[in-house]
Amino acid sequence: MKKVILPIVMLLSIFVAISVIQAKLIENRTVNISEKVQTINGIVADPELNESIAGAVISVNGQKTYSDLDGNFSFAKLDNKKCNVTISMISYETQTFEMDLASNQDLAIYLKKL
Repeated sequence: MKKVILPIVMLLSIFVAISVIQAKLIENRTVNISEKVQTINGIVADPELNESIAGAVISVNGQKTYSDLDGNFSFAKLDNKKCNVTISMISYETQTFEMDLASNQDLAIYLKKL
């Protein structure tokens, strides 16, 4: 009987140890990924009409998103401390600027009509 119980206990101990190690590795990987993500949030508006602009194209280092019906946009960016931002819309002047992601500030972008 003892010959059967000892190997079973040893196998269970090994299984538990492997499970704990895998859980720690997954936890560490998740923390590292979340630390790298930077987000750009903002709104695009027309200063003359005092209205938001829906459908404006926001390009960050070549990747694009669009402003929603209220002119808001959100853009997740990985691993860059600085990025080039371009905002364009039909019948408005295109704006391009460099942004430091470490500032973590929301943007208010005002486009002028052509």
